[in-house]
Amino acid sequence: MKLINLKVIVCSLALLAGIPIRAQVVDKRPQTDTLSFKDRLSLRFNALDWVLLMPGVGIEFDLGNKNWSRWALGVDVSGNVGGSHTFKPGIVFNLAEVNVELRNYWRIRQIDGRGVKRHTGFVDKLFSCRRDRVKHPTVTYYRGLYASYSDFSVKFGSEGKQGTALSAGLSLGAVRPLYVFANGSSLDMELGLSVGVCYARYDTYRHDRESDCYPLVSTGDWKIVPFPVVRDLRVGLVYRLGDYPSTHKYRWRYDCDYTFAALQDSINTARETAKINQHYADSVGKVIDAEFWKVYNAAARVNRIHADSVRREAEARQKAQKEAVRKQRAKDKAERKKEKKASAGKDNDKRANERKEDKDEAR
Repeated sequence: MKLINLKVIVCSLALLAGIPIRAQVVDKRPQTDTLSFKDRLSLRFNALDWVLLMPGVGIEFDLGNKNWSRWALGVDVSGNVGGSHTFKPGIVFNLAEVNVELRNYWRIRQIDGRGVKRHTGFVDKLFSCRRDRVKHPTVTYYRGLYASYSDFSVKFGSEGKQGTALSAGLSLGAVRPLYVFANGSSLDMELGLSVGVCYARYDTYRHDRESDCYPLVSTGDWKIVPFPVVRDLRVGLVYRLGDYPSTHKYRWRYDCDYTFAALQDSINTARETAKINQHYADSVGKVIDAEFWKVYNAAARVNRIHADSVRREAEARQKAQKEAVRKQRAKDKAERKKEKKASAGKDNDKRANERKEDKDEAR
């Protein structure tokens, strides 16, 4: 088994070394391309699995057919079931695993202050893909979810474990382009880590050296492993079929879709126009409001002055009328007094005449 795996690895490296290649560069053309079925297909090999004599292969398919589609679905199969476990008497390492993984690929975007602005929200800043400077523009990062099923039989000490496991969790990693071959296919290097929870059932056995058998010690039930489990540590290669390397795929839609970019530009322009109009409306409103209150206050002052003058004039008229009434009353009183005095004088003269006549008659 060791010899076969080593031969496969050596032959693969020799095959790759004999094919004409060229370096990969990032595609910056602002256009949307449609990917063929072959362009969306790739093969994955984890070198660590092969080194551990657990050969495996994976296949990945991009879910979208555009160069800005960043979701992919992959299936990996690995194991050494049926292989010999005579590395050392009593040591067992057999494993078969099937893993399904959904990935989201993305690249770092450089902040330019216009189309790509710095995130301000806490959550956005925590998961932001935007930086002031892009150190590795050709590297594509991925994050995803996985679910796997595995059968295992492992024994390194006095007792071994044999059973079945179901696991699910998160995966993170990065893909760095290596070469583009003359036939259009490309080769990438992948580094990644998958960690999650594991739900397993296993039996315990031991090695009987006398009979060279593995009798069962105990059986177990399904239970959750009480700590995070590293399902996969990837140091591998990705062979992409077709004529579309990773440097031309998994792009931000705004960077390559004219229609989307135009729509975003129109939205941004509308937003900026709305801000300017609002600012202008606020400014005009403030000016109008200030002018209104200025005119209103001036009119109020004029009306108040006019009301005061009218009130004073009314009071003056009332005072004049009262004075005229008082003078008229005084005049009438004086006239009545004069008339009374004159009437009294006439009465005195009359009485005096009567007395005189009486005296004359008496003589």
